[in-house]
This record gives sequence, structure tokens and C-alpha cells, in this order.
Amino acid sequence: MNEAYKYLVVPTLFCVGLFARCGTSAAQPPSDSNPSQMQTGTIEGVVIYESDRQRPWRYRRNYVRSRSAGELAEAAVSLVRGDQSFPQHDNSNQQTRVDQKDYNFIPETQAIYVGTEVTFTNSDPFLHDVTAKNSSQRFSISLRQFDKVKRVLNEPGDIDDPLALTCAFHSAMRGWIFIFDHACFAVTDESGKFRLPNVPVGKQTVVVVHPAGQLKLMQEVDVKPNEITRVEMRLSPDHLVADKEQ
Repeated sequence: MNEAYKYLVVPTLFCVGLFARCGTSAAQPPSDSNPSQMQTGTIEGVVIYESDRQRPWRYRRNYVRSRSAGELAEAAVSLVRGDQSFPQHDNSNQQTRVDQKDYNFIPETQAIYVGTEVTFTNSDPFLHDVTAKNSSQRFSISLRQFDKVKRVLNEPGDIDDPLALTCAFHSAMRGWIFIFDHACFAVTDESGKFRLPNVPVGKQTVVVVHPAGQLKLMQEVDVKPNEITRVEMRLSPDHLVADKEQ
């Protein structure tokens, strides 16, 4: 995201922070279809970024609300499925929106259930483009001011493979849509918090990815039936994906 415009939109992005949950899409809350015979619990957590003065993270000032507390906003959270069956729900009538305003995608990061209809709009008085791609799909849309184009996103992606959004006319613009084929996902709010209800009991692995900052962390939790399991996930420069891949 262009640093010159970031400060204009961060409060807006935070205001539209998404609360997704197992059994609920980030776009519109669907009816819960969690199997009645499945024992479940709830995971409530917070994602923290721990700064290191020797290894400054350029995005800290854009996504971390408080230097002392370190709450990390706009991080995608999901469970690692493995061979498990996770809650599903009817994806009919699932809708969300991505706007282009002040040279930014708003919201910049969101997570949706596969089959959700996304409306792409342009609130700026000039031409924008939405170029969207991941490993399974790619499309490009040109949008003049007040244009609206709808797309149903039927191809799920792994948490490491979100649908990346760019603008062909303004290269600093970027956004991400995480598309899941299960209901156990979330995006952290401005306080770094997330909530996953209806999680199958037992050992679960929670993974958090911050797409803008290229951070990733996996952490195991033990979910008890009908209980809330609280987890604190701490990210630092040690969790930079780019560093690990070098």
C-alpha cells in the first residue's frame, strides 16, 4: 500500500475489520450447519507483533495499534485441516464488497467462504483496475467511478495462497482475499483479536498469516468441548516468510 495514502485509510480499514468464525463467513453470517453430533469448543485469541529495534519491520506503524501492546490488525487466521472434517455451511446468498478509494483496496484484507459473491467498486474519480490472481484463478476488471462488477469466487485457496489484488494503473495498490472451503477462519480486528467458534475438540493447529508484512506463525492448541480456549500468538521478525525462504 502506498505510504503516502496509508494514513488516510487505516482508520477506515480498522473500522471494517472482519470478525469471521467457524460456522460463519467473513462476508455475511450464514446459518450454522455444524453437525449436531460433532463436539466443539471455541478458540479466542489475540495476535501480537513483538518489535525488534535491530530488525525494524516497515509495516509496524500501519498495522500495529500500540507499540507497547503490539496488537496486529489484518492478519488472516485459520485452522490447519489435515485429515479432519471441519464445519461447513451453505454458501448461498454470501456477499461481500471490495471498494477502491484513495488509491487503496478497502478492506485491504478479508476472508470469505468459497462461493461468496464479491462486488468490486470504484469510489475514486479516475479509472482503476482489479487484477486478481492466485494459483488457481486470475481475472482483470477495469472500473470507472461508481462502476460495480460482481464475481462469484468458487475456487478455494490455501492460507498461503490468497487471491492477491493489484491495480494495473496504480502499482502501489494491493489487497488480499483468503478463500476457504471450511468455516474455521478469521481476520484480526484493530485490537489483534479473533474468535473461532464451533471448532472440533482435540489438538488443533492455528496458523496466522499477515499478507502485507509476509509474516507466518503456526501454534497448537487443545480445544475442550463447550469451553473457550484462549491463545496468544506472538509474531516477530523471526516469522518473516521471505527470510525463511532464502
